[in-house]
Amino acid sequence: MPDRRFAPRARRCAIAFLIVALVALGLLAPGPTAAASGTPLVTATTGGAELDPLQSAAGAYFGAAIDWGTDTAAIHAERLGRTPALLEHVTRFPASDQERTYLAQFLAQTVEAGALPVITIEPVGDLERFTPEDAAALADRLDEALEGRPAAAARVPASVRFAPQMNAPWVPWGMNPEAYVAAFRLVSETLSDRDTELAMVWSPASGLGYPFGAASQNPLLDTDGDGEVATGDDPYGPFYPGDRFVDGVGLEVLARTSPAAL
Repeated sequence: MPDRRFAPRARRCAIAFLIVALVALGLLAPGPTAAASGTPLVTATTGGAELDPLQSAAGAYFGAAIDWGTDTAAIHAERLGRTPALLEHVTRFPASDQERTYLAQFLAQTVEAGALPVITIEPVGDLERFTPEDAAALADRLDEALEGRPAAAARVPASVRFAPQMNAPWVPWGMNPEAYVAAFRLVSETLSDRDTELAMVWSPASGLGYPFGAASQNPLLDTDGDGEVATGDDPYGPFYPGDRFVDGVGLEVLARTSPAAL
């Protein structure tokens, strides 16, 4: 399987994203690494050496998960006085024609704002029957959306968060490491074979509170071998697809707060 052009395998685990869902507020405040408005993030440099586009020269990227039904990238940036480094869009798979249109519009807005796009793919149902044909269909859909970007943004990579929070029971594909790992690897290999500017981000939920009240008899989840899945078990390891298939790690932290608390 060929390496992707922008992220040599040896340094993939150094690329990290923090996705924080502020349930009451619905957005993330951008950090100091945000791009200047209208200037796509392509590369960064440190000490004269060129960095991967997905690596920050200092610190971490912070961005926003905005309500695309009522907001836009431009309005969001104007309101906060800064362009976020990352913008996220959630889309389902399989997708409707309307969702395909929304994805294309998201990519166009993100590129125009000068941010890096993060595409979250939420499967409809579990991943027990996810096939190579499904992975190819997903890759086709992403290719179709990326083809609509301006030529100047051709080298700006996008991150794909495939089936995030897989270690949680509240998503249909959760708490099933065998099916999840197999599906993630299929998608990663398919995108890599096509040599696309897409980075595969492994994005579990924060392990605080794991296994979140779930009653599971899956022996793969009983990592300490005590005969039950409980707080002493590893919330991440059974779900990790392996360095060969992962470009970046994004920890999803759910928090309820208010604008005043920020």
